[in-house]
Amino acid sequence: MSRRVPLVVALIGVLCGAGPAALQEYEKSAPTDVQGRDAAPMTFGAGAGQMLGDVPGLTVTTPPPNWIVPGLRLTYYMISGFLPHGPHAYTPDPKGGWEDQHGNRYAQHELEGTGSHGLLQFNVAAMDQQQVAVQTLFYLYEGMNTSEPLQRLETGYVGQAGNGGDLWLHPEALKALLQKYGNRPPPGRGQSGMWVSATQRQIEQATYNAVLIALISESGSRKVWIYDLASGVLLYSSEIAKAGMTVAQGAQVHPGGAMTRSTTFKGSRTLSVPWAAQAPPSWLGQARTFRYSGSFQVNIPGTAATPFAIHAAATVTARGSDWVKFDISTGGQAPGITSEQTTRVSGNHMFCGSWIPPAAMGSLQAGQVLDTDGFTHVTTQVSSADPQYVTVVHNNPRQQIQYTYRRQDGLLVRTLVNDRFNHLNMSNQMELSFVSME
Repeated sequence: MSRRVPLVVALIGVLCGAGPAALQEYEKSAPTDVQGRDAAPMTFGAGAGQMLGDVPGLTVTTPPPNWIVPGLRLTYYMISGFLPHGPHAYTPDPKGGWEDQHGNRYAQHELEGTGSHGLLQFNVAAMDQQQVAVQTLFYLYEGMNTSEPLQRLETGYVGQAGNGGDLWLHPEALKALLQKYGNRPPPGRGQSGMWVSATQRQIEQATYNAVLIALISESGSRKVWIYDLASGVLLYSSEIAKAGMTVAQGAQVHPGGAMTRSTTFKGSRTLSVPWAAQAPPSWLGQARTFRYSGSFQVNIPGTAATPFAIHAAATVTARGSDWVKFDISTGGQAPGITSEQTTRVSGNHMFCGSWIPPAAMGSLQAGQVLDTDGFTHVTTQVSSADPQYVTVVHNNPRQQIQYTYRRQDGLLVRTLVNDRFNHLNMSNQMELSFVSME
């Protein structure tokens, strides 16, 4: 069990803004009338979340490239945003100032584009020739400040070793794709299909011979992957997913929009984890659920903090000899927090997971620096070591996350997160402590 911050992350940067329209009288017809369509939620079209291994004809049968090993870390820059197709949305409101031709009233809300950017890190927690367990961390940039990113999300997945969830493809598989599909033209306007092409991609100072794979839908949604032909690593990916308009009571109440996202390769390295080769804890093969409880509070200088109770449970859904996959559920009484569930992984070849092998605990010393990341500026070090517990801390100028492990069995028993937000020394603090293991 590791960090989960129960906060809504503010999206940075307005991609598109629309000036407020002059207020009109409610008798005027504001929501566009749509005949013969039922109310439907706004959803993204084809492409969102789709992986190459899910595409017919692209089933991955090759092994991973030989440089893919447990402990590998891949870092990407990511930027994403949402651009609405209109300036306003409407919600049914009997007292609203807008009315459709059927007499239904609505309240009007201004829509603006939103966006965020930061770093994605993929850590190979464990793998064999069939499966790979990958931890994903997202570090959010605040505006143009790229020196102090905040870890804002942790997820994980278990996928095919041959593609690592689209992070890599064996060079032989890329050559086979070029040979089979490379001479076909791209789909025409308004058509759907796949396009494979040899290309070159320049990232910072390096130029790569690469393979481009694109999936295009009739609606215009598309997803693109570009792989280095020599190593097989994913160099770049992007997607544009169209969101259809929302209809209620026969009227268009949301114009829909487009979601855009792109990731660009920054670098790779293999972590030097001191306990990677040690045997995992004996409880790893039997444990099913881990329960934690604690508190969340906002610290404002000169003001007494009010702690709110929170809780979390980690349920094992898959496991290997030195890794597990969890479903993490969180909840509590803090304002704005709702019950949520995410998937995470933990393994021997990662820092600050759900355990440290007991045999490795004796060699860890207070003050020992375990890792320094050049992209996130996070230093991982042992902050304290006593006869009962060892605490490892992730630290950068604006965030500190402490992970405390029990010597007797290596289990993570406490997590303490402090996020420092501004020059006024305001901060968020979250603490979770171990309750039980079933």
